[in-house]
Amino acid sequence: MTIHQYRDNKSDEGEEDAWLTTYADCVTLLLCFFVILLSVSEPKIDKFEAITEAMTSGFVTDIIELPFKSLYEDFQLIIEDNAVELDVAAEYTDQGVRLDVGSAALFAPGSAVILPKALPMLQQIVLAIKEMNLKEYRIEVEGHTDDIPVSNARFPSNWELSALRAAGVARVLIGEGIEKDRLQMSAFADTRPKVPNEDAQGMPIPENQALNRRIVINVVRADSSQLSLNLNLISIELGHE
Repeated sequence: MTIHQYRDNKSDEGEEDAWLTTYADCVTLLLCFFVILLSVSEPKIDKFEAITEAMTSGFVTDIIELPFKSLYEDFQLIIEDNAVELDVAAEYTDQGVRLDVGSAALFAPGSAVILPKALPMLQQIVLAIKEMNLKEYRIEVEGHTDDIPVSNARFPSNWELSALRAAGVARVLIGEGIEKDRLQMSAFADTRPKVPNEDAQGMPIPENQALNRRIVINVVRADSSQLSLNLNLISIELGHE
């Protein structure tokens, strides 16, 4: 091989490998670019944690609230079975399940004695609560009346009427197996109407007054401190009028 042939071969090899230099330069420049980009950027840790927490809490909430959703569905079935859609309504809330029971479905007018026809429905309600897959819960029983004044030897005012009606329902729940330390009873008389008792001209609305005469049963989540609540007025003896 002559010197000229040797030089020609080396020249050809150099031209074939020339792209490696350009490629190496590009890789080095890209590496430097991403190093600089990373060094000047601030990772959004707070946003990442917020997103993670939101996803986790949403998942956990679905698991936690599942018993209440199941209870709400059971209450709906109870309402359908007893054909009392006009007197009883169930509502799923972020605290638990709320059941509004019209007084006409439970009591005779002006009475705090549970009607015999109401007992099967209350028994079904207790059974649904006891079958709920949740250990720590409490039941709030509320008594409500309309704004029509009541005054007699047994009920000096709507406060006594609403209290004794709530106590009567609470006693049935306890009699059906609900632990009394899960119960809380409240009487509101006519202070928390569901709908206005009167129209704009101050005239009574009988349909609304009927809706306001009710017992509310709230089944809500409870912690250890809330479970220490005791039922008040449970010793009140309810007699027939």
